[in-house]
Amino acid sequence: MKPSIAFEAARLNQLSAPFEHQGLSIDLTSLLDVLFMVLVFMLLTANSTDRVLALDLPTEGVDQTLALDASQPLRLSLLQSDLGWNFDGEIFAHWSALESAIHRAHLAQPDTPIVIATERQVASERLLRVLALLSREGIETASLLMDQPGPIPRSILDP
Repeated sequence: MKPSIAFEAARLNQLSAPFEHQGLSIDLTSLLDVLFMVLVFMLLTANSTDRVLALDLPTEGVDQTLALDASQPLRLSLLQSDLGWNFDGEIFAHWSALESAIHRAHLAQPDTPIVIATERQVASERLLRVLALLSREGIETASLLMDQPGPIPRSILDP
């Protein structure tokens, strides 16, 4: 005769009962440690692509600086991060407003030069973001406003 399903279930319960009372279980801590180390290794060794912005640099240096042309250029000033940007005398706190103002100005006056000035505390990422915006708008040239050349302050040279 074939044993019933209830009989088989009772028999399995009896067989597993000694293991439950002895507190035997599989410890997964070491497995999780190994998985975590493999995950960290994969993250650290993954190839990441560096993004760059191509710039045409002057061939000479400071000697190539020119006096500002007599025409009225559009001035774009990068202010400290909490103040935003000053474009042609108007302060913009939001990036989208600056984008639309530059777009409108370029459509209205496509040949007007743009001069960019930054404060010393402004992060270079903000300047790169502005240069990328000018490139997207089709503005091929922009000038950077420079101070008169002088000795490098000692505070910059010393770490």
